[in-house]
Amino acid sequence: MTPIVQRRIIFTGLALCVALALTFAASPRVTISHVTQQMYDRIEALPEGTRVLVSFDFDAPAYPEVLPTLEATLEHLFRRKLKVIALSLQTEGAPLGEAALRRMAKSHSARYGDDWVFLGFKSQPQATILGLGESFRRMFPVDYYGAPYESAPLLTGVDSFDSVDIVISISDGSGPINWAEYAQARRPVTVFGAVTAVMATSLEPYVVSGQVSGAMYGLRGAAEYERLLETVGGGSRGLAAQSAAHIYVFVIVALGNVLFWMRRRRA
Repeated sequence: MTPIVQRRIIFTGLALCVALALTFAASPRVTISHVTQQMYDRIEALPEGTRVLVSFDFDAPAYPEVLPTLEATLEHLFRRKLKVIALSLQTEGAPLGEAALRRMAKSHSARYGDDWVFLGFKSQPQATILGLGESFRRMFPVDYYGAPYESAPLLTGVDSFDSVDIVISISDGSGPINWAEYAQARRPVTVFGAVTAVMATSLEPYVVSGQVSGAMYGLRGAAEYERLLETVGGGSRGLAAQSAAHIYVFVIVALGNVLFWMRRRRA
């Protein structure tokens, strides 16, 4: 058997393993981390009608990993009947986040302008966050769809962080850190982050210091949040597929080593 054929067999097996896990695997039983629990408890305690700012701070390559955290977050916000004010500080995050937001809002019969709005995209994250601290209206005179800022009843009387209880940054990079340094440090606003797993070590010091009040870390964090919500979504399915892939790779590596030693012994 040639090396090319061997590689094809290995990768075909991996694809089948992931496909079967996504299709049939049960939701993994995960232990809820304190950072995920903190985020859930804070949102759960908000009174109905509280305004929450959600920022889509991710690009397209990270979308498969951040989508489960985004959907879990929006599911909780709409389930609690909170008011969602969304925006994006990344170009690709605007259309991707808007599509997910619209889909989740529709599933909860939330009305645009009354229950949720999407202000759109602005470049230069730090400058935008500082500008929002002065005036939402000045930074976003029209929303993503071209409607004037004042046309949405949800935005009546909202023109600074003083009218928003919490900020949630869905990010594949330093999004929550920017919000902590340029918003939370200057205004009385609570910041949460839902980030890719690789960003967990960068965000954790901000969580420990209290500048970020809670977080979701990658698929594991999304699966934990879905367990708290008593639902099964992309986080649980993705974590099951990821775990199955890890086990498959472990078995292949172990089998390769066994075959290597057998051939060496025969030689």
